[in-house]
Amino acid sequence: MKIGPHRWLGHSSVLVQGRFSVLLVDPWRWRQDRTTADLILVTHGHADHCSEDDLVAASHDRTVAVGPVSVESRLRSIYGDRARVAREGDDLDMNGVRVRVFPAEGPARAAGFHPRGDGVSYLVDFENVRYLFLGDSVALPEHEGLAPDVAFIAVGGLAVMDPDEAAVAASRIRPKAAVPVHWGDLNGRFDLALRFARACEALGVRAELGPPRL
Repeated sequence: MKIGPHRWLGHSSVLVQGRFSVLLVDPWRWRQDRTTADLILVTHGHADHCSEDDLVAASHDRTVAVGPVSVESRLRSIYGDRARVAREGDDLDMNGVRVRVFPAEGPARAAGFHPRGDGVSYLVDFENVRYLFLGDSVALPEHEGLAPDVAFIAVGGLAVMDPDEAAVAASRIRPKAAVPVHWGDLNGRFDLALRFARACEALGVRAELGPPRL
């Protein structure tokens, strides 16, 4: 049973289309027909998470965008005063959407690629569903036991967690459903989500798989 009105759109892009507003996280290779977001969250500045062209394509003239200090100037160039800076520990009310800002950090093997402080992760209360967007982060102590309804967890390996590491992270976070992201688009590895789901099952975590984007 699917929890919440979310859709994984490929790579790390997630669309949550509610009754009153539309939330989008890390749009990349934007292909939605005429769908624009009221609130966009950017986890960090890498091109596959903070693409100016995709941000523009996914926005309307009232869209608010939130991102860490590392992307502030890029967001302000597009959104002006509608850009908001997200800092660790912030608790933001974005027109009725609660956004809590947590740290983010890549796996130890890629610490220089995703150092703590460059990006953030988000715990979002959206129309009675709680979502955790880790971006490219591992599960940090601050994420443990958050128990969101849905957690979006990178599984692509190399500079992010691999499927087995991501399943362990999910077991520490304890979501009702764990959705694998950051797979397929860049490395062509469409088997990684299934590996994640099997590893989650072994740890007693429910994984929810979305179809690969064509």
